[in-house]
Amino acid sequence: METQALIFIPEISGFPHSVTQTELTHNYHISKELIEVIINSDILRMKITGTEGGALLFCRSGAPPSIEEIVGQAHKTFIDFHSHLKQIEKNRICRCGACRGATNLGIRFVVHYGNLQETTIQNHPQVTGKDVILARRLMQNKVPASQYLLVTEDYLLAESGNRIIKLKERGFLRHQEEIENFGSVASYYLELLELLNHIPEAPEVKYPDYTEPVVALSVLIKAPLSFVHSHLTDREKKMEWIPGIKAIHTEIEINRVNSGHTCVFDENEIHFVTGNQVSGNGSIQYVEEGRMVNGHIFINEYLLREEEGKTRLSLEVKQIKREGMAELEFGDSVRNIRDRLLIKLSRKRNIQMLEEFRDYCEKQYERQI
Repeated sequence: METQALIFIPEISGFPHSVTQTELTHNYHISKELIEVIINSDILRMKITGTEGGALLFCRSGAPPSIEEIVGQAHKTFIDFHSHLKQIEKNRICRCGACRGATNLGIRFVVHYGNLQETTIQNHPQVTGKDVILARRLMQNKVPASQYLLVTEDYLLAESGNRIIKLKERGFLRHQEEIENFGSVASYYLELLELLNHIPEAPEVKYPDYTEPVVALSVLIKAPLSFVHSHLTDREKKMEWIPGIKAIHTEIEINRVNSGHTCVFDENEIHFVTGNQVSGNGSIQYVEEGRMVNGHIFINEYLLREEEGKTRLSLEVKQIKREGMAELEFGDSVRNIRDRLLIKLSRKRNIQMLEEFRDYCEKQYERQI
């Protein structure tokens, strides 16, 4: 069935070239997150009718929305998109090219209005027609801007034929170029980079107060710091080196500050939340908060430091301070006896864990070289 409809295409641009499997995987997950952000930012009540790479095809049948509504939609999606990128950068743990390059991503929009045919293939809505093809080809334009909203003259004439003068007053610039099989196509574009000044700061993560270390350990690993860091912070890899672990359940695919995962053991579960990470001077400090099912809460504070091509990995285990608790002052109460036992067991378990991690890293690094 043919119908007249708005065609609205946002496209993510600037994905870095992926080399490693981690970068390929993280590129995929970042793209997935951003596509969800774009979908959730829809205020025009459009229908998703297709995806292609980093582009989404939205359609809305009936009379076209006003140019003010189109600009408002583009502004909201742009701000939501870059707000999410700012959170990714602020909370970034992974040092792969995909995660480091996420802040260089951008978004652009093409808006057209015309005829399309709607059909369904295996329960999936599809749209076809020359206007859909034109809108897609317009994504490969020669607009001299990186992030922008481009609206075709066909859309403007359908929306209101006398609005083009007002469009120029709002900062839109005229653009015209040859599109294969469509001839010369007229459009207007609005640069969006100025909106970057209105992106809110990502919220700070607050950490609980904790005691001085109750366990302090260290191992030397025959592998570079970046290699050790990537394996330490990859939550799925914990299955390879944490003694007695049976399963891992993660909340989001990429490890970031304030993201959680649960390690499952035969008679226990520990829920971890990633804390802050600080890098500099050949070292990285990485923090996790752990909460056991019995209510005991602790902090694992890892410090990775370069030592002549090797990595010194230190671990300090700290307890969350409870109200009225004196640091490391253990009396004869039942609570303090329990704490002593937990510390003793924690030390033994963490010695084994660090040794397992050292052996695992060194074997993986030997295979790589």
